[in-house]
Amino acid sequence: MNPQTPMKPLLTLALGVACGAAAMYLLDPAAGRRRRAYVRDKTVAAKRDAVAYANARTRYAAGQARGVVAGLRAYLKDDETDDVRLAERVRAALGRLVRRPRVVEVSVDGGHVRLTGQVPDAERDAAVKGVADVRGVRTVVDDCLSTTGRTESAMRDGGDAASAP
Repeated sequence: MNPQTPMKPLLTLALGVACGAAAMYLLDPAAGRRRRAYVRDKTVAAKRDAVAYANARTRYAAGQARGVVAGLRAYLKDDETDDVRLAERVRAALGRLVRRPRVVEVSVDGGHVRLTGQVPDAERDAAVKGVADVRGVRTVVDDCLSTTGRTESAMRDGGDAASAP
């Protein structure tokens, strides 16, 4: 025994009326041909748009995959970067990390970087960490002098603030 709810006959009636109206709408002898052609054209256009969208998303995903593979290859590639190129990379990184990158001298020997010069303490840790993140750097030796207690003009002149006249 399956009791029927009062909504089921109403739903069946509504579905039957909708199917009848659709059949009458499309099979009308006067305007049915035009309506059927319109529905057919819309269906073909929707299919074409769906295929174009799928192709575009596929090309996008393929490009993303190629980019990931290229990034992994560059990351995993254990190439020996020559010291001159590595020094240029380190100097470029220092340009983004410290206010006066020219006062920092960079020497590279086989991927081991030595930093010398005067760097404010506030920028020192960020500079060492940033240089360590440069591709090709194995170790970083920080031989920079502390600039606490020195004035900006003394740093520029290379002297000590206490010895300034």
